[in-house]
Amino acid sequence: MLTIYPSLVLTYAGQTAYLIKNPNDHDDGFYKFIPTTIYWPIFIIATLAAVVASQSLISATFSVIKQSVVLDYFPKIKVVHTSSNKEGEVYSPEVNYILMILCVAVILIFGDGKDIGNAFGMVNRYTQLSLDDIFNNHTLLSFCRSDLFSHHLKSCCYQLYLSVSQPQ
Repeated sequence: MLTIYPSLVLTYAGQTAYLIKNPNDHDDGFYKFIPTTIYWPIFIIATLAAVVASQSLISATFSVIKQSVVLDYFPKIKVVHTSSNKEGEVYSPEVNYILMILCVAVILIFGDGKDIGNAFGMVNRYTQLSLDDIFNNHTLLSFCRSDLFSHHLKSCCYQLYLSVSQPQ
């Protein structure tokens, strides 16, 4: 936290300063604002970060599919243990093929990094909105169930909950 947040703030400040100086050059703001003397080290660091992110995606996908198999929501998959010493090192060809097909589909559907970024932003926005709605409704429902209210106030609270949670 002590290094990530200041790094993000400095990165966004640098991108903002570049875009203020060059307002029409907003297609690829990440690499264009980097000075040419440190371009390649930053490019290597960004590539390594992408590799780490892809490994995280593979691990998370494997965990979700493993839990889905346990709950009988997904068919059984082949799991290859790649190390006899470490328990967590596994490989699943089916999971890798699913990820490959989905990645190729995303690239074929969107075709451009700009469009993929826009779609990612929209997905994040809708996820945050839905989580906010779930949290608010759950909080209101929990508040309605508390023993602090009389029966009459609880019914009013439930009416409020139903009016807020119903789609318009």
